Amino acid sequence: MGEPRERAGEVRVGDVLVGRYHILDRIGWGGAGTVFEAVQEPLGRRVAVKVVRTDLNQRAHTEFTARFVKEASLAGSLSHPNVVTVHDYGITDDGVQFVVMELLEGRNLKDAMADGPIEPTLAARWVEGVAAGLRHAHGKQLIHRDVKPSNIFLVGQEDGSERPLLMDFGLVKHMGEVSETRTGTYLGTPLYMAPEQSKGTKAVDGRVDIYALGCVLFHMVTGKPPFDADNALGLALQHLQEPVPPLVTYAGVHLDGALEQIVRKAMAKHPDDRYLDAGELAAALERWRMSYRPATPRPAPRGGVGRGIKAAVGVFAVGGVALGALLLGVLGAGWWYLTRTTEPPTPLMVEAGLEQRVESAHEALAPEAAAPEPEEKTKPAPPPPPREAAPAPAKTPPAPTTAPPAPAKTPPAPTTAPPAPAPAPAEAATRATPDGGLLVEGVPFTPDQAERALYFINAAPHADLLAAGVYRVGISAIFKGRPFRSLEEFAQTPGIGQKTVEAVANATRTP
Repeated sequence: MGEPRERAGEVRVGDVLVGRYHILDRIGWGGAGTVFEAVQEPLGRRVAVKVVRTDLNQRAHTEFTARFVKEASLAGSLSHPNVVTVHDYGITDDGVQFVVMELLEGRNLKDAMADGPIEPTLAARWVEGVAAGLRHAHGKQLIHRDVKPSNIFLVGQEDGSERPLLMDFGLVKHMGEVSETRTGTYLGTPLYMAPEQSKGTKAVDGRVDIYALGCVLFHMVTGKPPFDADNALGLALQHLQEPVPPLVTYAGVHLDGALEQIVRKAMAKHPDDRYLDAGELAAALERWRMSYRPATPRPAPRGGVGRGIKAAVGVFAVGGVALGALLLGVLGAGWWYLTRTTEPPTPLMVEAGLEQRVESAHEALAPEAAAPEPEEKTKPAPPPPPREAAPAPAKTPPAPTTAPPAPAKTPPAPTTAPPAPAPAPAEAATRATPDGGLLVEGVPFTPDQAERALYFINAAPHADLLAAGVYRVGISAIFKGRPFRSLEEFAQTPGIGQKTVEAVANATRTP
């Protein structure tokens, strides 16, 4: 029956395993097994049958056979829409180990990623589904230990969407089980391997799967894995020591800061800094998807080019009127304040943008406000001379004209007083400190803190900025200015004041 066997225990197309699985075609193969399409008799159900490869050496065959049976027995206890279903497993009379699984129709995530980065919300939805499957597996105390794109299958749905499905539990491990890994070796795929798994730590838990899934999400949205090296050891060292690169490093475009925070938390070096479980990761991704609003270009006005131009002119006209009204309001407020007191205005605005506009208005108006006052006092003082004596008083006016400068010197005092706080900007200028750090708006940053602060202002979501004490004006300026290339650029951004810099410093200061 079927093709002649070259070695004992080899499965060929046309064979019938244990009298009920008719082998139709070979559809895949991997490091330890070969997968066939088959029909289960007498049900007529199409299934996938995975068998241990027969071309392995004796030690590898013994090792993989033991893992194969464990995969079947443990994975067979799982039942979830995002986990492959195991129908049956067993051994033939001539010693062939096999596992029967549902036959999947669709495409592999690895193939889907071959065309480039995945749209962020779609990538988040797929990873969210895989995280839900991992939550189910971890609830059964099972760790997958080999989460990667080639072990995630996308099954087509009737509505045109694709459902992610986690498969290949060849390295599955029970959380209470002592690892069977030999000293000096580790199991898994180096591109997506958690630091503790890279070190060969035996006491691992489901958080190694969370780390791997964070790496997969990074790869999906950027088109490249987070780390790359020429060999497995180099990759392991990077997972252990190197910080996670910003998504923008590979993506070439600015991605949503909240999504980057999710990736970084999933890929934290220490397990305690990651999500508590895969369910928490799935919930974070769902919240992000529901709140994410990508920037989309405004559609052109209907009615042709002429009407579109008119609409654009109208928008600019309205904007100009509104801006003019705002400036007049600010200037009027400055004038009113100066007529009430000669003391320099107290900065009531936390953010520097509006405060600087008020100070500029004060400096522009103060000289004009001081000049008319002496002029009005000196003009009425001398009585009008008789017409016939008009030439004589021409020499006397210089006396009152020179006399007023004395009072003229007193009004400039308040005029020059406001610039007294001017040294503040000089202190606030960003400059290096002797320890290699930075002084930004008078706020000191150590070298390490400066790096954390730059990442924080580029990646922190709205809620984290608000919790750090950044005012809404500062948050708006941060989102408009992202990405910042340096803290100097950040400090020079309109709307960013000393209070905002202090809030960033407090949020990024280590305990």
